[in-house]
Amino acid sequence: IVNMLVQATPELKRPYNPLSTDENGSFTLLVKRYENAKMGTVLHELPVGGTIEVKGPNQQWTYKQGDVKHFALVAGGTGITPLFQLAQHALANDGAHVTLVTFNK
Repeated sequence: IVNMLVQATPELKRPYNPLSTDENGSFTLLVKRYENAKMGTVLHELPVGGTIEVKGPNQQWTYKQGDVKHFALVAGGTGITPLFQLAQHALANDGAHVTLVTFNK
């Protein structure tokens, strides 16, 4: 599981867990829109072709393939993103089963 530090200004930076990354450096973020959210507002208003600074990815944790036969994952809100990373990886590269339960407003 990896995260990235997204920086809109020198004072405004937040860590995000991308939904996915690839070997070319592309990544997909899930950013929920909240009223009065500083970073979320910047990202949602970013024009096509606009840029932000991103540092990472940073390894948060890992597991040894084959050690787990069934992942039972429970997430709330935007907390789904690191679990989505794990589920994608496990389903694509491991024989483990995945059960994902999520809650959101």
